[in-house]
Amino acid sequence: MDGRRLEYVAHWVTPVVEPRRYDTRFFAAVVPEGSEARIDPREMVDAVWLRASDALDRHEAGDLPMIFPTIRTLEDLAHFTSAEALLAHYRETSVPMVMPEIVQTETGVALRIPDRR
Repeated sequence: MDGRRLEYVAHWVTPVVEPRRYDTRFFAAVVPEGSEARIDPREMVDAVWLRASDALDRHEAGDLPMIFPTIRTLEDLAHFTSAEALLAHYRETSVPMVMPEIVQTETGVALRIPDRR
């Protein structure tokens, strides 16, 4: 795929207190019909093209494990009515870096997203 077709949609960084840290960026694109996903076996075991809402449904059903940044990014993307609308939005949007904070709650530890303003 031509990298110029990718739109930058999210940037997540692991909280400072975590011993293993990641700085991850998410991209979206319209994929030509019939395209096949290829994987790097050092990084992944499988790949599939899905709509954001379908990926979230599979996660909720227990069929597609995901971590917090992926879930939250897909929730943001699922609000768009078309891939074209999503891509047009992110072409004009500055993508903020998001670093969740670990907070203590009455029921245990949780992640909180700082205000993105």
